[in-house]
Amino acid sequence: AVSVVAVRTTLGEETPSVALLAAASDSSDVFGCECPIQHCCDNKDLYDYAFLPKDLSEGYPDQAQDPCTILAQPIINLGGRGQDFNSTTICAEVDAGTRDGESSVCDQPEMFIKNQDSQTMWIVEFGKSCADGPSCEGFPGTFYTHNYAKGPVAVVQDAEFWTVKSVVKGFDATTGTNGTVTVASCDPDYCVPGLGRPVVAYPGEYDPGDEGQLPTLCEVGNFSGYVPPYDDANAYGTCVDFTDLSDGTGAKGRVLFTDLAGNAYDSFNGEAFADSLPDCVAKAPGAPTPQPTGHKKSDGAASTTAAVALFLCLLVALLAY
Repeated sequence: AVSVVAVRTTLGEETPSVALLAAASDSSDVFGCECPIQHCCDNKDLYDYAFLPKDLSEGYPDQAQDPCTILAQPIINLGGRGQDFNSTTICAEVDAGTRDGESSVCDQPEMFIKNQDSQTMWIVEFGKSCADGPSCEGFPGTFYTHNYAKGPVAVVQDAEFWTVKSVVKGFDATTGTNGTVTVASCDPDYCVPGLGRPVVAYPGEYDPGDEGQLPTLCEVGNFSGYVPPYDDANAYGTCVDFTDLSDGTGAKGRVLFTDLAGNAYDSFNGEAFADSLPDCVAKAPGAPTPQPTGHKKSDGAASTTAAVALFLCLLVALLAY
């Protein structure tokens, strides 16, 4: 059983400065963008210089990811260009008040540097539903017991690499049971016009065996929801609820899917992306504007009306003759 909620937010500036950040955008209501940069800085000792979580101890996954991790790629890219941007300098700006600590991690200027690639993220949270709304609880440091996560599980990746299938096991504290969900974040070739990029939260473990012979979750087409069509937003998100009935446990949870636009030529908001994958965007470039309907007559109807009028005129003329 699944349900879905989709949210998007608009960014007015393509490459905003820190001063314009608060006024230009607010992604805090987009699923996956709930964490403010202050949260990342409050837990800075648990991250490395690029906001990648450190290996904490036995029982924690190596390099476990969370929403703060979306800053890793732009920080690493900037570092490679000799610019001094990292978790230390960013948090120093937060402490000094020159960077808004309450602004979403999705709205940080580093996310929109030139040539910054688009990114995708999904987060599995057992014991929560989409109705609970955005939340930054549980990050960082999810603990695992016998491969079952006690806390949120997140994956952040470059948009060139799409999740075909990931099986996540977790603990639902509301029911006291373990559960499983299979996550699929379908690539843009599967986009549906007007709906966006499809995603799947399959309750239980979906195992098609040899995927070379049996269809993947995206190929099956039984989509759970859609990340909204891309237009001028900096972040797009959707939320899908699930209930795992495969083993009778009834464990519940939600999966958050988030797409981050970036600022590269072929990013989600770029012309190149829209030209090659028009089904993924709100409106294809150069698409004709639909003509209003309702009271307007079709060309066929107009021709018929004109013919009838001509016939009546001729009939009147004959009678008068």
